[in-house]
Parts: sequence; structure tokens; C-alpha cells
Amino acid sequence: MQSTSNKIRKPSQRRSRERVEAILKAAKELIAEKGSAQLKIQELAKKANVTAGSIYQYFPDKSTIIHAVFEQYLERIRNFFDAANLQLNSLEDLSKASHELLMQYMDLYRTEPVLRDILAIAEADKRIQNQDIEDTDRNTRFIAELTSHLIPKERQEDFRRYIFMLMHTSNSVIQLSMYLEKTDKQEAEKMLEMFQTLFSVEAFQRFLE
Repeated sequence: MQSTSNKIRKPSQRRSRERVEAILKAAKELIAEKGSAQLKIQELAKKANVTAGSIYQYFPDKSTIIHAVFEQYLERIRNFFDAANLQLNSLEDLSKASHELLMQYMDLYRTEPVLRDILAIAEADKRIQNQDIEDTDRNTRFIAELTSHLIPKERQEDFRRYIFMLMHTSNSVIQLSMYLEKTDKQEAEKMLEMFQTLFSVEAFQRFLE
């Protein structure tokens, strides 16, 4: 799979980098205001204070801009893992870290309407799906490597699949929870509590058997 980053002209000069950042910042603002489906190049150029030709120098089409914005959010999620400085010496450590990372992701999802908008169109955009899956795989392998000393070698592949499944379904669970909150906050909380049991010590202990 070809990543989005390979389809974007990466600027080397400071002025060019600042122009790209201005374009992506303006894109986020417009997506938050109107949704990604209504993003227009001319309107984006005006908001970013650049010409439409300048935008096309770096982004071949509108969808590539959206993918670049999504990549910035994925980078923030990667930073959750890196900044956590995880020291996983027991299943208890793993369970606690999993809960904390899930809460951080929930906060990001709740406070960033642009992220929610992009994930909402993912089903119809294979490139966004690929970005999401590739990043989930990267984060899963990161956790699997840190826990390799906790899980028997013969169960490590099953454990990796389990973590991948949990990470990849987090979007849907959080989205469902936010929807339920509108009418039944208690039901939304129960749904999240049930999902969190999948990150419990008891759930992880199955892979020691």
C-alpha cells in the first residue's frame, strides 16, 4: 500500500513548510465548520492566504489534503504511546496503560470534530481506511513488543491479533458511546465500561494459559 505521505510533495524550505502548515490549518477550520465533503480548493486558498496553484504544488487533489490532515491526528495518537514511556512489567501495568491510552484517545475524539468527520467518511475512502489500519498495526506491534516477555511465545500472535482488534474497534465503540450520550448518558457509560473489561487483567490472563 502506498502511503499518503508518498503522494505529497514534502517541502524542504522553511517558507514552504509554513505554507503547507497554513493550508492544513485552514483545512481543519473549514472541515470543522462545514465538513470535509464541502471543502473547496478556492475557499481553502483564500482562508490560508495562498493561491490555488500553491495548494496544487503540494497536494494533487482535495482528498490528499484530507488524508494529510488525518495523518496529523494519527501522529498525535502515536505520540500518546511514545509520551507514555510505557514500562510494562506485569499484566496489571498493561491493563492500566491500556485504560489510560483509551481515555486519551476518547478525549481527542470528543474534542476534535475534524477527526470525527474524517473517520465518518472512512468507510467510503479506501485510502483513509488504509491509513487507519496501517497505524493501528504500528501501534499494535509497539505494544506486542513491549509485552513479549509477559506472553508465552506460542500465544504472542494471538495476543497481537487481540490487541489489534481492540484498537481498531475503539473508534466504533467511542462513536456509539457519544451517540448514546445524547439520549441516555448512563447507557453510554455502561457501554464504555463493558468495552473496558476487554482490557482487564482477567482478559489478558487468557493468553497465559
